[in-house]
Amino acid sequence: MNQEGILPNSEIIRDNVDFGASYALTEKLTASIQASYIKTKGKGRYGTGYSSQNPMQAMRQWWQTNVDVQEQKAAYFQTRENITWNTSDAQLDLSPIYSDNPYWTRFENFNTDGRDRIIGNVALDYKITDWVSLYTRASIDNYNELQEEESILIV
Repeated sequence: MNQEGILPNSEIIRDNVDFGASYALTEKLTASIQASYIKTKGKGRYGTGYSSQNPMQAMRQWWQTNVDVQEQKAAYFQTRENITWNTSDAQLDLSPIYSDNPYWTRFENFNTDGRDRIIGNVALDYKITDWVSLYTRASIDNYNELQEEESILIV
């Protein structure tokens, strides 16, 4: 699966591999195995909480409704700098007072993450009679995850 996000510079790529098999060891005993491996890579997932990386918080709390988003986009792509609508001083200090340029945030301060997950089980099924069986299973669901946050400090 390759899914492009709704925000610029965001995507999720996921690969799945599944395997399952069973084998009758005897007329009454059957062994089975099932395994899944899932690899997920995320790029540009938005942040949460009180942060310019959280678009819901940043745009609802500090964003002025008359800000031209296309101007913000052009300012970032022309300079690759955090030129925003709410500068400290338009002549001397272009650092933002409240909100970063959203395009600068999406392309310079984005998050990435990756997860490797294994899910599986092995089972034995012993048929005691036609209507009673003894079934035992051992399962695993394990994952390793790495989360990285890009951050540029403007001084």
